Amino acid sequence: MDHRLRAHHEPHIFAIGDCAEVRCPDPGCAVCRNAQGPSGLVGPGWRQAEWLGGYLTLLASGAAADAGLLPALPPEQPGVVVLKARGLNMAVAGDNSADPWDEDALTAGAATGRPRLQIAQWADPEHGRYVKMTTRGGVLEGLVAVGMPRTAAELVGLFERGAELPADRSLLLRLDGPDQLPGAGSPDPAGTLCRCAGISGAAVSDAVAGGCSTVADVSKATRAGTGCGGCHEDIKGLIEQHFSPAFP
Repeated sequence: MDHRLRAHHEPHIFAIGDCAEVRCPDPGCAVCRNAQGPSGLVGPGWRQAEWLGGYLTLLASGAAADAGLLPALPPEQPGVVVLKARGLNMAVAGDNSADPWDEDALTAGAATGRPRLQIAQWADPEHGRYVKMTTRGGVLEGLVAVGMPRTAAELVGLFERGAELPADRSLLLRLDGPDQLPGAGSPDPAGTLCRCAGISGAAVSDAVAGGCSTVADVSKATRAGTGCGGCHEDIKGLIEQHFSPAFP
């Protein structure tokens, strides 16, 4: 489908869902040229449904001219999967297929001037901890973090922003160390807090500021926390952070 969710063969048919792919047929579209296809996560489906709902509402109200002013939907970025269960915290994002000894994978694209792929790995099997960072030019192309929740939160934020990692990668590992400062690893307001529904930390904070005082209230207002439930603790943290000044 194109950037307005219209099927390529019929402009009056729209497609949405976690497996629907935004990729326009224009070969000159640089954004679509590098699109990697649907992630299979539910978050993109929610975002598509919200956009299409707004578009159809404008059409139904007779504001057909205004409907054309809605911003087009870009292809989805590589998905981030965060798994939280009792005794387990794992985050996976991007392409992690290359191994440190795979010279062909590490040098792929060198002929076109792309920086060499670099991989940093750290493992602590005794305590169930593992981190893998795949970078190109200092920017994350993929990550795996197991048993390192604060490190995972920081890596996911860097991945989503396309920000460069610190030159000393061990600084990221120290986020889960015993000398970690209180409050670190708290949800990034600009980042996605609930990945099942694609809800940002800012949207949850706005709901809490509007009077939502429980996870159930926030879920009803924003859909955050209605999927796997792994973000419930983050939602509780934002609720406590908002209401704590009222209860010294």
